[in-house]
Amino acid sequence: MGTITRNALRNGAASLAMLLAASTSAEVHRFTKHTMTVLIQESGDVPAVRVESEAMGEDADGQHQAFSTTRLIERLPQLVTVGLAGEAEALPATVTAVFAVEPPDGPSRGKMALDFGLVKVQGVYAVAQEDQARLAAWLGVHADQFVGGEVVIDRLEGWDAPATVHLGGTVLGRSFIERAERLQGRTLPDVAFSVLNGGAVRDGAPEIRFGDLAGDVVLVHVWGTWCAPCLRKMAGLEALQASHRDRGLVIVNVSDEPAPVQLEWLAQNPSAMLYGRRDDLSFLAGPGRGRPAGVPRPMYLVLDRAGAVREVQVGVVVGMDADAPAGNVDHLRLLVERYL
Repeated sequence: MGTITRNALRNGAASLAMLLAASTSAEVHRFTKHTMTVLIQESGDVPAVRVESEAMGEDADGQHQAFSTTRLIERLPQLVTVGLAGEAEALPATVTAVFAVEPPDGPSRGKMALDFGLVKVQGVYAVAQEDQARLAAWLGVHADQFVGGEVVIDRLEGWDAPATVHLGGTVLGRSFIERAERLQGRTLPDVAFSVLNGGAVRDGAPEIRFGDLAGDVVLVHVWGTWCAPCLRKMAGLEALQASHRDRGLVIVNVSDEPAPVQLEWLAQNPSAMLYGRRDDLSFLAGPGRGRPAGVPRPMYLVLDRAGAVREVQVGVVVGMDADAPAGNVDHLRLLVERYL
């Protein structure tokens, strides 16, 4: 196993936190490649090794600092915590986090269940002391996959509302939400997606740009067939499209999943909404340097009739999505009606 350098990671963004309702089919959190940046920042007691190399950048004193990936990963069980949203008296005493190796384009493998015990700060859960060594050993075996961004918290058992993942004092993924919010007021006329079904298609075009939908109010739902919170909203979104179509509402469900996967789902769930596929969803992170490692699901955008982004919602809404009956989209209806 090699080393990872401070200079190589200095510009890395904080890792992405999936603000999704935990479920058996929705990824709660992916530890992206940039997690190592945060581990360096939060692991002041891990010694750096000074090395000299003409091929690498130099530190302030002319030397290069390198960190052992193994030593850093060993720190994660001591630093990682999970924050649960909810009333204090309703929070469980413990939850179980299921870690897994999951390549972005493949199924989970190497799953390992691990109890998270409640610590002093209400609502924040840490790895139980007796399980820290077990998690460290598992991460050590999968160190290459961890550095490659393939290790995820597959699900949380014992909790079904939103969760955030912290590493020391850093809330992983806040940078994505802040960047996504910068989309407000911007237009996306040249962002295109492949059309997968016939709902709301203009002239049978195989590809549509958001600019082609100008004149209508557009609700963009970024989803995945694996995302349970997304699927719970589909019936409500279908009803919303039907009731507001004559007022100029177009709902577009966009995913980066392979077309055959989405088409198989559509064959079992015919829809009057528009479904599209796009390989690169990085435009959803808003303006800024660097490309995000992933996009949370669900994510919603509301575009007004001029094509400007007016509303951005990342993840589920505490007190609405988590507690609402399946299919309830009242908060989304209120958002789109502002612009109809």
